[in-house]
Amino acid sequence: MMPAVFTFCSLLLTAKIGFSAADAVTGLKLVEAGVPKEQLALLAVPMVPLQILLPLIISKYTAGPRPLDVFYKAFPFRLLIGLGYAVLVWWTPSLKQEGGFPLYYYTIVLFSYTLHQVTLSTLSHLCCLYYYTIVLFSYALHQVTLSTLSHLCCLYYYTIVLFSYTLHQVTLSTLSHLCCLYYYTIVLFSYTLHQVTLSTLSHLCCLYYYTIVLFSYTLHQVTLSTLSHLCCLYYYTIVLFSYTLHQVTLSTLSHLCCLYYYTIVLFSYTLHQVTLSTLSHLCCLYYYTIVLFSYTLHQVTLSTLSHLCCLYYYTIVLFSYTLHQVTLSTLSHLCCLYYYTIVLFSYTLHQVTLSTLSHLCCLYYYTIVLFSYTLHQVTLSTLSHLCCLYYYTIVLFSYTLHQVTLSTLSHLCCLYYYTIVLFSYTLHQVTLSTLSHLCCLYYYTIVLFSYTLHQVTLSTLSHLCCLYYYTIVLFSYTLHQVTLSTLSHLCCLYYYTIVLFSYTLHQVTLSTLSHLCCLYYYTIVLFSYTLHQVTLSTLSHLCCLYYYTIVLFSYTLHQVILSTLSHLCCLYYYTIVLFSYTLHQVTLSTLSHLCCLYYYTIVLFSYTLHQVTLSTLSHLCCLYYYTIVLFSYALHQVALYSMYVACMAFHAKVSDPVIGGTYMTLLNTVTNLGGNWPSTLALWMVDPLTSKECQGAVGQSCGSSEEAGLCVKEGGVCVTSLDGYYVESVVCVLIGLTWWVWLGKRMRRLQDQSPAAWRCRIGQ
Repeated sequence: MMPAVFTFCSLLLTAKIGFSAADAVTGLKLVEAGVPKEQLALLAVPMVPLQILLPLIISKYTAGPRPLDVFYKAFPFRLLIGLGYAVLVWWTPSLKQEGGFPLYYYTIVLFSYTLHQVTLSTLSHLCCLYYYTIVLFSYALHQVTLSTLSHLCCLYYYTIVLFSYTLHQVTLSTLSHLCCLYYYTIVLFSYTLHQVTLSTLSHLCCLYYYTIVLFSYTLHQVTLSTLSHLCCLYYYTIVLFSYTLHQVTLSTLSHLCCLYYYTIVLFSYTLHQVTLSTLSHLCCLYYYTIVLFSYTLHQVTLSTLSHLCCLYYYTIVLFSYTLHQVTLSTLSHLCCLYYYTIVLFSYTLHQVTLSTLSHLCCLYYYTIVLFSYTLHQVTLSTLSHLCCLYYYTIVLFSYTLHQVTLSTLSHLCCLYYYTIVLFSYTLHQVTLSTLSHLCCLYYYTIVLFSYTLHQVTLSTLSHLCCLYYYTIVLFSYTLHQVTLSTLSHLCCLYYYTIVLFSYTLHQVTLSTLSHLCCLYYYTIVLFSYTLHQVTLSTLSHLCCLYYYTIVLFSYTLHQVILSTLSHLCCLYYYTIVLFSYTLHQVTLSTLSHLCCLYYYTIVLFSYTLHQVTLSTLSHLCCLYYYTIVLFSYALHQVALYSMYVACMAFHAKVSDPVIGGTYMTLLNTVTNLGGNWPSTLALWMVDPLTSKECQGAVGQSCGSSEEAGLCVKEGGVCVTSLDGYYVESVVCVLIGLTWWVWLGKRMRRLQDQSPAAWRCRIGQ
């Protein structure tokens, strides 16, 4: 029964013995030698670009038929780096000065860490995330077969999988079990699928607990007949779909969102020539349901939508209508939400009467109202009290107002508690002079503005987002000829702040944005800049994030000066930085498994910086000792990633599709065991291998705790004569070299086995 598998598993269980001392004990020994823990933690910051680029680079060499060759070649280099670590630990005490360690020491540590990072890697199963992992892929699939995606999101633990495909002419047949995530999963897919069959997507999102599924479909000529049960989510499920469906039949969508508990369904329809007669019960959500719909319906009958959102508890309904020639007379009671209701409407209403909408959102508790108006020739005089939300209210407005008076909107969003305000303005010839206090949010406020302002004065927006606690500010600016001189304090966020800005600024001065994101705790900053001819000289302290910070930047900067970005990402603990790459002239075919995330951390930086100055980054590591430490660690990572990527690529190559994810789980579990048990043994053996002698007391020794006590009583002191760490380092390297010479070639020969040797032979 699969002899090649048993042989391979045996090799995996013994392959990492040679690395156990370097991986498990080195950090502890550096701390024991007096290196500050916080300095060692900060060394991880310069490693972020390396950790991102390594999988991309290494995957080019592991994509062939013999991925384990990379594993074999990186093996001895990683062993030598382990010896280098031992020398570094031995050298550290002699370098300690009164004020700390010299600069060159940190340089050596940095170099060693870099080498280590290069050898640490994974590829095909780079997304088998251990805990709380977020995987973000950016795909834009053209001419791709997704027939095996039916079970794409059986998510295992607390996993967030964000896929954004930009792949051209790519086969994803092996991605069927890519994200077998079990609990608390967020799946965000952004599909731009052309000529794709989605017949197997019926069970795409049978997520068990706390699942968030975010799909953004731009499907052309697609059959969705099997999507009727797409989102039978059991608990706390969020399903966000953004459909731009042309010539599609949605007759089976009547029960699309029979969500049981805490379900969020976000649909953004841009449906042309579609029949929605079966949508009357679309959102009979039982508990805590969030339904977000964004309709751009042309020539559609919505007569059955009167009871669309009779939501019982904690319901969020977000609708974005772009309705032409539609009767909305039955929508007066659209959002009689009982508790904790979020209603998001995005109207692009032409020739529509909104006189009955004055009381549209008299929400009782925890209500979120999101409106996106694209109103032409409409009177909004009755909207002054539209969003007097009492508690925990989120108001998201997206205005595309032409020739509209907003004089009564000054108090639009005086939200008291836990308010989220999301505005997306596409205002033409509009006066916003009364918007100065638009978002004086007191507690836990999320403000998301998306401005597409033309010829607008924002002089009173200086205090737009003085958010006190737990504030999330998400702005998406598309500002043309706008003065933002008073935005200097735009986001003085105190606690737990998430700031997401998406700027598409043309000819804008942002000189006062120096303190844009002084985030104190648990801050998430998501910026998507598409800045043309913008000066960001004051952004030096943009992301001084202290704890658990998530920074998601997507830069496409042309002619931008970022000279003060030296402290861009001073992330202290468990920082997740996700950057969305907008790379020019880059092949993304090897990005399928870009995100090898170990614990809670994703750092994805992708700068497409044109004419950018980062001259102040030279002071990132002011002490040369830490530079040495970080460099050493980087070298170690190079070897480690190379081996890990090669191993995971081989796992994907030989996995039997009959049992799919179970096969991969077996190989990955054995791989993890092969790395864990030697590290545990190495930690346990440090003390037994350490030799101590008693100085100051004749005839005494320190072989045991009792003998050490007698030595102290006699006036002596126990001094380490030979540290067990050095013994382990030499022994482990010798064992590793023996394994490499004796068993390494055998592992390479496994690649020559026929595919049948790796297949399950049931019943034999």
